Amino acid sequence: MNINKNTKPADTKPADNKVDEIATIADTPAAVLNLQLSSVTAEQIAASRYSSFKNAELAKACVLVDGVLAKGGALLIDKARIYGRVLSAELWKDDGYTNFKDFAKKVFDDKPGVAYGLAKAGMTFYSANPGTVESRLSVNGWSVLDKLSKLTHEQLDKLDSEKRFPADYRLTQDAADKLAKEVLSKDSKGGKDEDKPVKTFDFSGMIYRGPYFKTSADGTEEYVPAVAEQFKETDCKDVSECIVLTEYESKVFKVGDSVFTVAVDSVGNVQIVLSKAEHKKDSGKVDAGDYNRIRKGYNCGMSADDIIDITGLPADKVRAVFAELDKLNATKDKGKDA
Repeated sequence: MNINKNTKPADTKPADNKVDEIATIADTPAAVLNLQLSSVTAEQIAASRYSSFKNAELAKACVLVDGVLAKGGALLIDKARIYGRVLSAELWKDDGYTNFKDFAKKVFDDKPGVAYGLAKAGMTFYSANPGTVESRLSVNGWSVLDKLSKLTHEQLDKLDSEKRFPADYRLTQDAADKLAKEVLSKDSKGGKDEDKPVKTFDFSGMIYRGPYFKTSADGTEEYVPAVAEQFKETDCKDVSECIVLTEYESKVFKVGDSVFTVAVDSVGNVQIVLSKAEHKKDSGKVDAGDYNRIRKGYNCGMSADDIIDITGLPADKVRAVFAELDKLNATKDKGKDA
C-alpha cells in the first residue's frame, strides 16, 4: 500500500463496538500489553480505518489506541505503552511513514514531541518489569520520564543505589532534567565535576502551519485551516533546540545585525527564528514547546492545575504563563471596549 505522507490512511471506516471490549491496560506489565494486542481480532481491524495497513501489529496497536480514546478520560499510560511498542518495533515502516513522529501526527494528530515523549516513557518505564528502578520511577508523568529516558539502565540503577531519588520516586520535571544533565555531564568528562557556564542564546519567532484534513476516530474528516502563531522567546544552546518542526530543512539569512533561520518541514509548515543576545545562565523562561502546550490548554478552558497534572510541567511556570495570558486577554478586552 502506498500512503500519501501528507494525509491520514485512506480507509477511515470507524471501528465497530467491539473496540469497547478492549480493557484498559493501565498499571499492567508489558506481558499484558502483548495479550491485549493478540486479543484484537481480524474483524475489528476490518471494521476500522486501519484495514488497509500492511503491518498487522501496527493495525492492532492503532485499534487499541482507539479503544483507549473511546473510553474517555483514560490514563495516558495506556497510550504510552502502545506507542512504546510501535516505536521500539518500528511498526510504522511497512506502511509508508517516514518515522514514528510522522505516523503519530498523521494517524492520531499528535504533536511530534508529545508523541515521542509518550512512546519513550511507555517503552522504557511504563512497560518495565516489576522490581526494576524503571518500574519504580513509572509513578511519574511522561514529561518527567522523558528527561530520565536519556539515561541508561546502569546510570539509573547507580542513582537508585546512591538514593538520589525521593523515597516515593516522584520527581518534578526540573529535578529530573537537572539529575539527567548532571549524570551525562559527569560521564562525558570521565567522572570529573566541572562547573563551567554554558553559553546560551535568546530566540524568538513565528510558526506558519499549513492547512490539512484531520480524520477523527469515527472516520469523519475535518478541514483545519492554516494558522500563524508566535512562539514564546526561549533560551537554548543553538537554534536547532528551539525549532519545533520535525524532519525540517533550514536556511540562514542575515539582515543587518539580525540573523534569521527559516525552517520548512515535509508538509510545508514554516518556522522563522530570530537569534538574539548571548548570555551565560538559564533565564528561567518557559521554552517554546511548553509555552504552546500551556497556551493551548488555557484556550480550551483547562485550569492551571489540570495542565500541571496532565503534562508534569513545573507549577510555577504553568501559573506564570496563565498570569501572562490573563493579562494579554484583559488588554485585548480593554481595546474592544474602547
